[in-house]
Amino acid sequence: MADRIDLHVDLACIVGILPRERVEPQPLEIDIGMVIDLDACGWTGDLTQSVDYGSVDTQARFLATHGRFRLIESLSVALLRLLLAPPPEGTHAPLLSASVRIAKPTVLRSAIPAVNLERPATWAAHPPPETRDGCTHRVLANLTEVTAHRIEVPAGVRFESAGVAMALESGQAVALPFTADHPQTLLWVQSRPWTPPDT
Repeated sequence: MADRIDLHVDLACIVGILPRERVEPQPLEIDIGMVIDLDACGWTGDLTQSVDYGSVDTQARFLATHGRFRLIESLSVALLRLLLAPPPEGTHAPLLSASVRIAKPTVLRSAIPAVNLERPATWAAHPPPETRDGCTHRVLANLTEVTAHRIEVPAGVRFESAGVAMALESGQAVALPFTADHPQTLLWVQSRPWTPPDT
């Protein structure tokens, strides 16, 4: 299978471990590759048989901006877990694999560091999701500086938590606490202040 959707995302966010990186947003370049069978979409013109790259762009920006990750490696893993999770019903076809490349073009004077990760869909099955308070939580990141989950909220169930959330279907911010009037899948992020250990 060689079908692939590529997306290049330029954004600025808090990311890194240097003191200046914790207060001043810096440019990031994110390249996302999504391997998917596009035959059905190509024949039918049905976007639910492909991936809405506009939605992926919105999700990547939300996770990076609100996550305030210390490492681009951690952001890459969280983004891969989000991309490879089983899609909300009726939104898009499942990915077979995905890759993420994240570069920090301005952190060094004469070099551009980047990380490249690629994983099959089966990788995202571990750890399995947990059910809490009637919602299904899939952990994307659980770090000192940020916790991020993809949360499935059934109709009529109330999700209460600190942090910020976005509905994956619409890409719209969700005010918390949130009660779903129909089944919703949320991207939820809670960042925490982080200071480097004493040296």
